[in-house]
Amino acid sequence: MRTSRKAIMLLMVGAMLIAATAGAFAQGFGHMKGPGTTMPGYGFFYGYQFQAPDSAPENPPTAPRIETAKLDFIGLLRLIVGNNSYATFYAALYQRLPAEQKAQVEQIVKEAVVQILPLQNGVRGEKLLLDNLLWASDTDKAKIDESIGKISDLQKQIEEARVNCILELNKIFQAALQQPAAPQPEK
Repeated sequence: MRTSRKAIMLLMVGAMLIAATAGAFAQGFGHMKGPGTTMPGYGFFYGYQFQAPDSAPENPPTAPRIETAKLDFIGLLRLIVGNNSYATFYAALYQRLPAEQKAQVEQIVKEAVVQILPLQNGVRGEKLLLDNLLWASDTDKAKIDESIGKISDLQKQIEEARVNCILELNKIFQAALQQPAAPQPEK
């Protein structure tokens, strides 16, 4: 049986891709962080060096906070709208706005960010508490259900704030679409 060089090369490339994928799985995709990845080289492996607390802390630690001062307007907009094509579309519309409407849009986005970021930090903290409750030696289903309820309430508040912000932005942007584009300053 004759095998061409192209077929042999294709098989070799396929074998290398399979080996690289298997290596990535074996290494845990670059040593992911978390309670299930404490054993280097074995990805998610629960039980090794992971000690569940005897009881959940009263005030769980919160995740690192995002400082809004370090984000530009597009970063803040993506925080509200999501990192998708809508944020890009809004950014393009934002460039067409006159200065007073730009200031109005920036104010709406900043107010929403100030409202949403503490809620997101609350969700992260509550999820940490839930993880501690789940892995505690004396698991209490009532506390777990209470934590799940708090998480869902916080997420509902986040989505309501996002929706209100987007609706306000849509009013301004729809009005901007009706108007001709503002003249750009010449350089």
